[in-house]
This record gives sequence, structure tokens and C-alpha cells, in this order.
Amino acid sequence: MPTPLNLSTVRGADGTPKVTATGEIDLSNIRRFTEALNAASAGTRGPLTIDLSAVKYLDSAGINALFDHAEEVDDLHVIVHPFLIPVFNISGLSEIATVEPARRHLTRTGAKPRETNKRDMFRPMDQRLLTGVRCRLSSLCRTSWRLPQRI
Repeated sequence: MPTPLNLSTVRGADGTPKVTATGEIDLSNIRRFTEALNAASAGTRGPLTIDLSAVKYLDSAGINALFDHAEEVDDLHVIVHPFLIPVFNISGLSEIATVEPARRHLTRTGAKPRETNKRDMFRPMDQRLLTGVRCRLSSLCRTSWRLPQRI
């Protein structure tokens, strides 16, 4: 049974498509996610925005789909929950796509968000940032990231 995933696509005032995902992205629903990305870009290499700020679970299938799509468009812009920024940095996706934290999650009191430094990114799986991490060693490391329940 596929995990819950809601997808919507809209076009901005400049005509740039924006795909918004809510729920969880994993192997059970990656085909729907990939089809939504392909339909939004409609075979062109134009820019594409993907809003993952409401995604609560993202596994390696989702990361791989984003990598594949980053190669198919000229400008991929991904909006994610700030907790996932290190995941996108470590995976290398932030080097080939623009990855930005969702503004609604940055601050609750108006204070400036804490900047992530390189030392923070390479700490052993910081439990404050990532929980439910599992990795099976094989030719391809399969990893999943789950946001904490209380954000």
C-alpha cells in the first residue's frame, strides 16, 4: 500500500511551474512523484520549483528522483524544511540545484535562523536533525530521513 502523498502543480505569474508535495515520499509512491515532475516540466528544460516544505518523510528514492530531474531542467529550485538542508548538502543535490529552507519554518519568534556551518553537517547523524535513519551497505546505500514529530 502506497504511503500518503498529495501533489499539486501550479504555474507562477512568470509561467514557472511549481510542484508542491505534502506527506511522505518513498519507494511506494515515487512513480507518482516522478510523473508529477515530468508533467510539470512538460519536456522542456525551463526552470522548475519543487516545494517539499510539507514533506515529513523522504527516502533515497526521492533524492534520486530529484537528482534525475535536476539533469533534465536548466534551473531546479527546491524548497525544503530547514531540518533537511544538511541532507541535501551531504547528498550533493545542493550543488546542482538551488535548495532553500521554507520561510515559514525558519523562525517562530522573528529571530534570525541559525546558520549551518560545515562542522554541523558532518556530525554523526545528529538526533536533533535526523531520526529514523537506516542504511544498508550494498552497491547503493539506501537511507531515509524522517523529521521529528514535534517541529
